Amino acid sequence: MPRSSLALFLFAAAAQAVPEGFVIREFLGNAQEPEIYPTAVSAAANGDVYVSSDKNGSLGHKPGMGRILLARDTKGAGVADQVIEYTKVESPRGGHFVGGVLYLVHPPFLSKFQDKNGDGKADYNTERTLLVDGLGGGIEHPRGADHTTNGCRMGIDGWLYIAVGDFGAGLLRDKDGAIGLGDKKRVTLYGGGVMRVRPDGTELEVYTEMTRNICDIAISPTLDLFSRDNTNDGKGWNTRFHHFTSLANPGYPRLYKNFDDEIAHPLADYGGGSGTGGLYLSEPGFPGDFGESLFTCDWTTGTLHRHPIRRFEATFVAQQETFEKVPRATDFDVDGNSRLFLTDWRGGGFKYLGEGKPLTKKVMKDGVEVEEPIFYPNGIVQLITAKDVKPNVYVDVTKLSDTDLVKQLSSKSAVQRLETQRQIIDRAKPELAEPVLAIAQSGSEHLYSRVAAIFTYKQLIGAKANAALVVLAKDAAVREFALRALADRSTQLEGVPVQLFVDSLGDADPRVRLQAIIGLQRLGAKDAASAILAAAGKWPADESKLAEGEHYRLPHTAIAALARLGNAKACLAALADPAQRNVAFRALQGIHSDEAVDGLIALSLSGDDAVRFGAVSALARLYHVEKPWNYNDWWSTRPDDRGPYFEPVTWSATERIHKGIEAAYAKLPGKLRIASLEILAKNRIAITDLKLEGLDPLRLALASQTLRPADVLLLTDAALQVKLPWKQRIDCFKALHVIDIATGDKGDPYFPSRLKILGAWAKDATAPGEAIQLVNEFIYDSERFKQVGKLRSLADGADDATSTIL
Repeated sequence: MPRSSLALFLFAAAAQAVPEGFVIREFLGNAQEPEIYPTAVSAAANGDVYVSSDKNGSLGHKPGMGRILLARDTKGAGVADQVIEYTKVESPRGGHFVGGVLYLVHPPFLSKFQDKNGDGKADYNTERTLLVDGLGGGIEHPRGADHTTNGCRMGIDGWLYIAVGDFGAGLLRDKDGAIGLGDKKRVTLYGGGVMRVRPDGTELEVYTEMTRNICDIAISPTLDLFSRDNTNDGKGWNTRFHHFTSLANPGYPRLYKNFDDEIAHPLADYGGGSGTGGLYLSEPGFPGDFGESLFTCDWTTGTLHRHPIRRFEATFVAQQETFEKVPRATDFDVDGNSRLFLTDWRGGGFKYLGEGKPLTKKVMKDGVEVEEPIFYPNGIVQLITAKDVKPNVYVDVTKLSDTDLVKQLSSKSAVQRLETQRQIIDRAKPELAEPVLAIAQSGSEHLYSRVAAIFTYKQLIGAKANAALVVLAKDAAVREFALRALADRSTQLEGVPVQLFVDSLGDADPRVRLQAIIGLQRLGAKDAASAILAAAGKWPADESKLAEGEHYRLPHTAIAALARLGNAKACLAALADPAQRNVAFRALQGIHSDEAVDGLIALSLSGDDAVRFGAVSALARLYHVEKPWNYNDWWSTRPDDRGPYFEPVTWSATERIHKGIEAAYAKLPGKLRIASLEILAKNRIAITDLKLEGLDPLRLALASQTLRPADVLLLTDAALQVKLPWKQRIDCFKALHVIDIATGDKGDPYFPSRLKILGAWAKDATAPGEAIQLVNEFIYDSERFKQVGKLRSLADGADDATSTIL
């Protein structure tokens, strides 16, 4: 079979028909460009398609393998007939072409590229175009541009939202954070998350933190952010679908496993997979409700998903549908003419396979193992359009009069509205502010147009817009967005009234309340902490009775805001009110200050039992701080997820906390003592180092015939304690040997704990013969063959030490 025919055959076998009413065809493939290797795609409003092409894939290190391809359909035939190398660039990832500028992530950089002379090639100058440095690693990283920064997209608020993988953001050479080149501001992000920056490289900041390895961000016309995250190879963090709001903390890897009640929960967990591109489509020219749709791509499953969503509290509930199946979906975008572009990595490997070499698999033929090609194409770009629906026609904003330009903010197309906004801002005419504000004020305009006008108005005249926005906040239909615009820029807070945000904490709309909390934190309104606590005490927080997929976002955000405001005095005072107590304690455990510590110690020795127990729990969290990142280390694909810190270290107040816990423990009743031991163990405090009056917890656990969860934690912790004598550590292990280790079934709750201990001992060069004998007895026991399923399951969720003996 000819090579081209084989490729077509394999494509047909792997593809699934798009939904009724759509047509899919190859837009850019081997016929125009032999090796595309598309990591991402950005469609310009006029239909030009910018393809990030990187032969290195995620793990390669060869220089000169990256470029941006500009593909054009000049004949309107639905196929690219012109392909230009727009620019060479190492490790090109996702970007956004808007306002005549390609904003592109090419780790560790975010840059902007422009073609001012119209030759289809970028006029590149590093000093002019570099916006941010320090966004993860590129080909210089030992692992390559893998878990690095992967994409960016501009919202209607003018921010560039950056999808940061868990390489994090910082500069090893400077031992400091990533730097926005516009104002030299430094920001550190230890792990994955979302950062944002202005289009001129100023005001760099963290928007949300503690994700795994997100590749892209979908942004709605109402500034809701969504992303499909990556699985962590079997340790309980599967393909999570996030709704990002400011201050949200999804908890990877520090909180999701043992402190799940503290995280911003995902909209869904889809099991295995590798999330890649995302798009919030809000365009005319599509059948039914498809024009208002949230899409994500998954590389592992080769699926383009559509997600119907509905509002719940200040977040959403999401569903998932299959829109299209391809071998390796990487990204998805739309132009201003109702044309969708889907990139597919088919035929590419994790690094360059070599010129003309296909991706292969090993098969047996006539008793001989041979390599058989899976796909010849090294990536394609597909075009998806709607049948029998009039497409949108993009209006070139550069050719419009000022009057006609402003009118385009009322367009039904999100692409058109964003291009209109950028052109208005580029023209920098203050006289356009009044007609823009008129759209924002008009109750007859669509909400999306009013939102676009609000943020256009704010960006056009800056802090001078605040007075009108305060008035606009009286309109319930757009109050949420007026509040957001007022507090959104830390450099433009002049004249913003704190009381407006305090009053909005009681609004009927939970989305307004969310922006009130966020705004108070951004305003640094420390004195408003009491108001936040009082309001949060009235909000529902118990998720036990919620339907599947429903979660509260407001309590989580209130706690995060209070911790950042750091008003320990207000939080301590709020503990007198049972309704405010949970939020106050949670906030206090995030305030590492002497005032918080001393106040909690005092409360732990007086008051009722619930307050004492809560104080001990908060002190347990404050016992450690996160070890400062050295801007070099990465925690690997399967990090330590015990939490609540990745590398806990002591600080100046630890000794006082240690003594305070010892003193408070004696005042707790029996049941709360056991509960507090579990809290201390979860927070990775060496309980064996504590002098707990009236109880030797380790001795008690060793003597127990029936082990409680707290006993198991104590014995496991002691068996792993290098400070204890080996005889005592071995005794602790044997105390966990109540049930024959050979069973290893659901009836043996101590089996995982013993495995954890043996795994650590197997790697300990100081382990005595008796300890090694216990390790070997486990490994070579013939009963292991009966436990393959159980052991495989445990291996999937085990740390590296435990995995070595499984």
